[in-house]
Amino acid sequence: MICTIVSTGEEKDFNEQEMEEMKKRISCFIFEIQKQGVKELYTNCERGIPMWAALVAILAGIKVHLIIPYEEQAADWNEEDRNYYYIAHERIESTVTFASKRYYDGCYAAADKIMAEHSDRIIVFGEAYPISVIAKEKTEFVPFF
Repeated sequence: MICTIVSTGEEKDFNEQEMEEMKKRISCFIFEIQKQGVKELYTNCERGIPMWAALVAILAGIKVHLIIPYEEQAADWNEEDRNYYYIAHERIESTVTFASKRYYDGCYAAADKIMAEHSDRIIVFGEAYPISVIAKEKTEFVPFF
């Protein structure tokens, strides 16, 4: 089974304790979906849940595919987030796919479409995300806590 994990991005507003709880939850969630038969995972490697999911999945032995919205996605990130981003890039077994060379208004939607087309399940952490419009029948929403 192939799965995509995305989030609404609201985790960027979490305090440090909430972030640590969410990281633990993502770890447990990745191991749970692995038990359910997920062998491959797609993510856009955005800061927060998508990147955490990618890193845990790599450690769990799940094949991770990074579908990056545009080449300079991490250019303005802080050093710690950028380092995690590059660690994910270095450790995946598949190639990195860029939806676009440069940022444009629809590059995140383009990455979402690629992930949705290749996935059996789309797991969204949060309450709503544009990817649900692309593949509503495949989408499952998971509350943060």
